[in-house]
Amino acid sequence: MAEAKDDYPAHAATYSAFSKLVTFTLLWIIVLLVAMALGLIAHLPLLGLVVGIGAEAAGGDAVLTNMRKAAAEKISTAALVSKAPVGAQPC
Repeated sequence: MAEAKDDYPAHAATYSAFSKLVTFTLLWIIVLLVAMALGLIAHLPLLGLVVGIGAEAAGGDAVLTNMRKAAAEKISTAALVSKAPVGAQPC
């Protein structure tokens, strides 16, 4: 590597975000399969529908909350970068 810059906080944040994304996706698939099993195999279509809609609503809320947090962090980071002295190297 030509540059020995330590970007551990950035890498840790990216790893954490990716880990949350993978976990959320796996949980969403499991809940979807459970809702389908309730409706098709257990012959409880109403319960399957309630579980499926509830999971979609909860998941959508979680995604929107994370998007809002990420947008707020980007804005605060952009404000810090814009106040950097002239000639300073961006991180």
